[in-house]
Amino acid sequence: MYKNLFYYSVLMPIGGIETWLWSIGKKYGADHDIVVVYTRADEQQLRRLEQVVRCVRYTGQRFECEKAFFCYDANIIDHVDAKEYFLVVHGDYKAMGLRPPELPKVTRVIGVSQIVCDAYEELTGVKPELSFNPLIVSEPRKILRLISATRMAPEKGIRRIDKFADILEKAGIPFVWDVYSDSTATFRSPYVIQRPRRLDVVDLMAAADYMVQLSDAEGEPYVVGEALSVGTPVIVTDFPSAFEMGVVPGVNGFVLPMDLSDVPTAAIYKGLKKFKYTPPTDRWSELLEPGEGTYLQEIADTELCQCISPYFDMVLNRSVNVGEYIRCARDRAAYLAERQLTVTVPRS
Repeated sequence: MYKNLFYYSVLMPIGGIETWLWSIGKKYGADHDIVVVYTRADEQQLRRLEQVVRCVRYTGQRFECEKAFFCYDANIIDHVDAKEYFLVVHGDYKAMGLRPPELPKVTRVIGVSQIVCDAYEELTGVKPELSFNPLIVSEPRKILRLISATRMAPEKGIRRIDKFADILEKAGIPFVWDVYSDSTATFRSPYVIQRPRRLDVVDLMAAADYMVQLSDAEGEPYVVGEALSVGTPVIVTDFPSAFEMGVVPGVNGFVLPMDLSDVPTAAIYKGLKKFKYTPPTDRWSELLEPGEGTYLQEIADTELCQCISPYFDMVLNRSVNVGEYIRCARDRAAYLAERQLTVTVPRS
């Protein structure tokens, strides 16, 4: 005979009842005899629940227990011989527009919040007892936030992404890795997420723990300099230009061998102290021919327009297609917009 029997027909992949059952077991399973009976179960939910309480699949057998607890579904109640029968009400039946189940064998009703209790009493005339859900929150672990912004090309080390993710997972390091690129790719790890390309990812880099670039070779990758400039350390393969740009292992990043045979996962997860970075000085002011630039003023005197209806543009002397962008003087932009040929793109 069991002491406490909890029945829930189907353990779903995610859900509040599933979390409630696990919390009951986690908090009270060691000091109370508890069995969870189910008919079908998501494998992952079942594996987690079996770590804290006994779980038994219902196949038509009878059960004897001191106390039996049912939630929404009590279809096996006639197969349970208990001294006390409980209905645990988890939902606001009034708000859901549903009628609570009528279970003649139930001797006590438990509501998980006052709202739930009040709604149940209004619908049935029975006043439930209030008992909030047990709350078990594990000590949160730091999530390593990685970012990459790169073309999906072999020389950019795309094949190393899966390998590096595997290394992190095997080391038990929780991470989320956003990869911004110009094309799609399929990665083995569910924690590596393909993101659409962005021309400017500096704000995202600043929020990341590391910028990752695992290329075969690089000339002077902008992502390394951008990340270091906003205080984000880098994880790179040992292409020579990384050192020329000022990557110092253990100070502002980690430099890995091309085969990823030596990855200091513990040090990576621990993180690095704050650092200051000064990028190499460029010489373009010496190389460019001096002379006042006029283009920005020219841009300021024009409007960027997007075509919404195809037409022949007399100024451009060609056809303009839907979706195409053109730049023209402000009076002409207003003329085209009035005739519903284009719309003016707001200035950023």
